[in-house]
Formats: sequence, C-alpha cells, structure tokens
Amino acid sequence: MTKLTPLAHWIMLAWGWRRVLVAFLAGALSTLALAPVNFWPAPFLTFPILVWLVDGSAAGRLGGALAAASAGWWFGFGYFVVGLYWIGNALLVDAKTFGWLLPFAVIALPAGAAGPLQAGAASADITPPTGYPMWGYGARKDRPCVGVLDALRARALVLAVGDDRLAFVSLDLGRAPPRATTDAIRARVKKEAGVSQIFLAASHTHHGPVLELNDWPTREASYLHTLEDKLVGVVAEATHALRPARLGVGVKEVPYNRNRHSKRQDHPVDRELRVLRVEGRDGKPIALAVNFAAHATMTDGAVTHRAGVTPPPVQRAGTWPKITPAKSRSSSR
Repeated sequence: MTKLTPLAHWIMLAWGWRRVLVAFLAGALSTLALAPVNFWPAPFLTFPILVWLVDGSAAGRLGGALAAASAGWWFGFGYFVVGLYWIGNALLVDAKTFGWLLPFAVIALPAGAAGPLQAGAASADITPPTGYPMWGYGARKDRPCVGVLDALRARALVLAVGDDRLAFVSLDLGRAPPRATTDAIRARVKKEAGVSQIFLAASHTHHGPVLELNDWPTREASYLHTLEDKLVGVVAEATHALRPARLGVGVKEVPYNRNRHSKRQDHPVDRELRVLRVEGRDGKPIALAVNFAAHATMTDGAVTHRAGVTPPPVQRAGTWPKITPAKSRSSSR
C-alpha cells in the first residue's frame, strides 16, 4: 500500500456530485499543460484520477460502461471549459453585439467538444481566366490580367463533433465573396454537407479577380457562379474526408509587422503568430491554420499576373492542405 492508496480508494468510491466534481476539476487542471502556463507534468497528475474514476465505475449504481463514459465526459467538459476560455474573450471585444453568445461559447461548445473530434481538409483551384481586370491597386485602373504567377486556391478545414460541423475556408482573393454569394454558399453547404457554420477568409491579395461584378466572362457563366460551386465543392470534399482528429496550438511573438497608420507613440501592434495544427490520431497532419496580423502584399502593383498573397515559406510548410485566414479589418497592419 502506498501513500496514494487511500486517495485512490476515495476517488474510486466517490459517487453523485462528488464524482462529477472530481472528474470536472481533474479535466480543468489538465489545461495547466497548455500555453501560457506550460506546466507539462499536469496530465501525469490528473490522468491517474480519470483512471481511478473509470476503475471505480463497476461499483456504482449505474452500469459500469455508462458510469465510465460519464466520468470521461465530465473530465473532457472540465478540460474544454477552461481550455477554450479564449473563445469567450474574443466575444467580449464587441460585447454589445456578441456578448449574448458567451454562455454558448463557455458552456455549450465545451459540452459538445467533450465528444470525439473529427476533421477533414481539402483544397481547390479557383484561378479565374486571364484577360479581365484585377482587384487591388487603384493605379492599375482596369488593366487586364495577362498571366498567372501562382494558382489561386481555396483551402477548407471542417471540424465536427457529433452532428455539428464548422468550416473554415481560406481564399486567395482580395476580399470574401459578396453578401448574396456568401448567403448562397452558406445555404448550400448546410444542405449538401451538413455544415451549419462557415467562415470565408480572404488573404487580401492585390492580384486576384474583381468580385464586385457578376457578368464576366459572361453573364450566364460568371466567375462568381463558378466560385460558388467550387467553394461548396471544396467544403463538401473536406466533409467527406472527416476522420478522428486532435488539435495542437502554438503561439509566439515575432517582430515581423508594424502599425503603419497610427501616429501615437503607443500605437497597438498585434505581433502574436498563432498556429493551429490539426492531425489524425496517427499523428499525421490534416491541416495547419496560421493567423498573423500583416498586410503581406508580396507582389508589385505593376505586375498584371494572378498571384496569391500568403508568403511562400508558409505555403511550403508541408504537403497537406493549409488554412491561412487573414486578420479582420480592425487588425494592425
């Protein structure tokens, strides 16, 4: 008998609200291993508690399998309630508009996240035909595109828990599609792929196509209609590729951007580089989501060729589909 034996016995025999509380707190304390605390021994202290709870399930009033599943769910719920606190913080940036979502973010989302996560990714070529005006630099006026430096792509990442599916789609475009097109895409992916939430994030390339006009190359077969079909298709493809997955997050402050607008001495600059790694249970990557506040205009305005904006080293970070959503307009440039 070790010094931990009495504690193990107490946890194994705990029942009712005590069992729930122990599982929840053990899951919550596991998040100490994550940034910014980075106390990596935390799981070695908390996972034995989960094992003791599971071992004690057969002695409970519920069926052994059901009691074990309940312990695991409450452990996961505690982990995600604390581990996903940053989502709640994001909603408080504009609390008047989004504050009502806070209970759903800090309670409902972790409740679902305690279930098994699945992820799938896909990409598609969305390069338009040459010979038409380009979006971006005003000095170019309506000079047409004459060639292609980089194929423009759409990259989709779909995350799913149960029947809930969320899609992130990164676009090598100057802006997201117009409201009518976005509404059509949202309705179609819900009907055709079961995706209830979709985020369309443009890289803000100055060498993409004009999206404000819906009559080229022809009114009957416009680029916007083609783009709609391709984006619905890439989300559906990513959904069909769903498989058990896990997430890893990395954050590092880097000195590679600036605030070019503010004249204040204390001008705000967001220099955090954030990377979300989505991988299968086998450890093989499914997708990378990279977030950094930058106006990464990599190609001169005199160039009249199609080109993406994501820096090449990011594009070459791996052979898997990559998600690179741009910052919102309120971000530092």
